Amino acid sequence: MRGPYVDNSCSGLGERFFLHVFPVDSDDLPENHKQNGFDNLDFDISQARLGFTCAAARPLPDYPVASIRTGQYFADARAYRIWEGTFSFTGDPIPQN
Repeated sequence: MRGPYVDNSCSGLGERFFLHVFPVDSDDLPENHKQNGFDNLDFDISQARLGFTCAAARPLPDYPVASIRTGQYFADARAYRIWEGTFSFTGDPIPQN
């Protein structure tokens, strides 16, 4: 499974993306991510132009996913989120982080 990221203007891809994947069963997490309760799959992308659109796709873990929180943030001293979205696949509340 892959998660797509699309920017029709190709102007907002310079900042870092965060991708936090919350499993149905926390035992599925890698040991170094169990303390957070989610898989931290943050990434940077270079612009990949598809016609007039810039897009990227990210691989997702093989385990059952309960929810995803994703968006973009400034990784410098400002350290705040530009945008974010949350998606629940089980109907359960998404943990705050």
